[in-house]
Amino acid sequence: MMLHVSVLSRAERPMADYRQIMRELRGRRARLVDQLDKLDATIQMLEETIRVSQPEFDFATPADTLEEQVVKRERGELPPETIARYARETLLEFGKPMKRGELVRALEQKGVPLAGKDKNKNLGTILWRHGDMFVSLAGLGYWPRDVRIPGVYDVDPETGRPVGEE
Repeated sequence: MMLHVSVLSRAERPMADYRQIMRELRGRRARLVDQLDKLDATIQMLEETIRVSQPEFDFATPADTLEEQVVKRERGELPPETIARYARETLLEFGKPMKRGELVRALEQKGVPLAGKDKNKNLGTILWRHGDMFVSLAGLGYWPRDVRIPGVYDVDPETGRPVGEE
């Protein structure tokens, strides 16, 4: 989409008119960006609702109707609870937080079968759904929620919950 802006010589169009056009264009752009942000938020909310209510829904497959997109998803050999336990053990063995890709590689090296086209994303979903077991430390990766890392991540010894978490 190209907007048509009449370009006249300086003698025919004062500079103030160009400034006004720029203000209007920037205002329109800001409104469009705001609309896009709202659309993105709505799409994310709908996708999360579908993920929770219809985990077999395939977002990557274009289709005309929701029914056409519902496909049987690839199931792993292990249930998510077991993968979460293996992830916890692996994190404790390594002794440091790990990002999804690192954790996927470590689990696969241990022979833990992970399903899906995007194993990183699938593992991230499993860890997110087991939020009572894991915390995501900004810039560091995942870590068992109840295990302290001195100087980095503190856990209340009485509750086993992160310090500052209500």
